[in-house]
Amino acid sequence: NTVGLRLPQIGAVHAALAHFSVHRTPGTIVLPTGTGKTEVMLSVLVASSCDRLLVVVPTDALRTQIAGKFYSLGILRQCKVIDESAANPVVGILRKRPKTIADVTEFFGKCNVVVATMAAIGGCSAELQMAMASHCSHLFIDEAHHLGAPTWNAFKQVFEDLQILQFTATPFRLDEKPIGERILFLYSLSQAQHDGYFRPVEFKPVREFDPRQRDKAIAEAAVEQLKKDFDKGHILMARVSNISRAEEVFKVYEGYREYSPVQIHTGIKSSDERKRISDRLLSGKSRIVICVDM
Repeated sequence: NTVGLRLPQIGAVHAALAHFSVHRTPGTIVLPTGTGKTEVMLSVLVASSCDRLLVVVPTDALRTQIAGKFYSLGILRQCKVIDESAANPVVGILRKRPKTIADVTEFFGKCNVVVATMAAIGGCSAELQMAMASHCSHLFIDEAHHLGAPTWNAFKQVFEDLQILQFTATPFRLDEKPIGERILFLYSLSQAQHDGYFRPVEFKPVREFDPRQRDKAIAEAAVEQLKKDFDKGHILMARVSNISRAEEVFKVYEGYREYSPVQIHTGIKSSDERKRISDRLLSGKSRIVICVDM
């Protein structure tokens, strides 16, 4: 019940600061999902006195989530390592690609921290990317295993003069190739489980040899488990590979109306609708969600 950074977070912060003290090359921090990568980012931001930080993330949802943490400086305020007189950073969320260098200068000039998706930044011209780099001292890449080599290599060349940290839950990209760059700190999933940051994972196989019935069989087993765990506030998540598959699987779960099933993915174009769905999940009104690669 102590308010503060966890041991792996402290290790990651010190590893990053040690690296920056002698190197200008990019470095990688490996922390399993849920052990607090964002607080490490906040700590390095403050401890390094970053002039201006660019944070690049893979998805819109993560962009909003991380920006929210930077607005308040999260746990750092709660454990009072920051003086009460210190102001929170001005955080800018880059929601669309700037069109001119003047746009870049105006937007970045108003911010201490800029949070953007790789789709937005990577789609800009080299000239605009160079303008962004000229305004920043540090670059953090979150969920770096999502980066493919061509995208990252081209991007890295433009931002190579910045102090760069990659954050990831795995040292391998989605194509199973090494993520690249020097690993500064690696806190393994097995160590996180040993230290109690994760509850035990129980695998329950579902055996159904008829392809036409397998989704139904999985849903029945999953909902049965949800019933057992209902009082714990758990949510059932069905994760699929694409939007058409999400809609197909959603039809299977629609029959369990008492759990108010929802689906959330980029196929739901309305941001208001996506927020409504997110609110239902966070409030516990919906207990089943079908999502794509989340």
